[in-house]
Amino acid sequence: ISGGFLFFIRPLFLWMMLPILCLKMYHNNPAIWSVGYQYNIEFASLTALAFISICESKIKFIHKRAIGIIVVSGCFAVSVRLMDNTEAYVDKKRVRVYQEQHFKSDFDIQKTYQLLGQFNSETKISCSTMFVPHLYNCKQVYQYPIVKDADYILIAVHNTTYPLTKKQLDASLIGLFLNKEWKLNQQVNNLYLFKKR
Repeated sequence: ISGGFLFFIRPLFLWMMLPILCLKMYHNNPAIWSVGYQYNIEFASLTALAFISICESKIKFIHKRAIGIIVVSGCFAVSVRLMDNTEAYVDKKRVRVYQEQHFKSDFDIQKTYQLLGQFNSETKISCSTMFVPHLYNCKQVYQYPIVKDADYILIAVHNTTYPLTKKQLDASLIGLFLNKEWKLNQQVNNLYLFKKR
């Protein structure tokens, strides 16, 4: 159903998929090669290209529109089903794009962007997962709890605490308050910015 059979109809795409598959399977950590933590998105684009290639060469024009409607409808139905029935590690309101809760932020957006705007290309920072893409201009960005040589630590205390559990994050936050190497530089609602002394 997911389209794997298409690679046997168009073996050229199977050859394109093989290096990606080997790269994943060569790793000895199941978190990298399994689907428990990593979804296999790298295969999705090849599956779509194989489908388009098969439609272009083997299916009559009259049937292409019907197949397109069936595929789009199927994708829509599967997407909605998966948004409602996620398995693990997902806050459902973050994936249900058809509900109002999806568009409500846990943060004061204006104050959060002001806080993130303080950092420049020389900044080395460790931060909660959700801020990593927003700090692309910094010299070094680590996903907390990895700190290494960071000068700042930015932690968000709210529902999503990945990769730590809520209990681990709370203990880590208390540890930072007690650590003489770090001082609380700024607090904006449930965001804590620590600076190395």
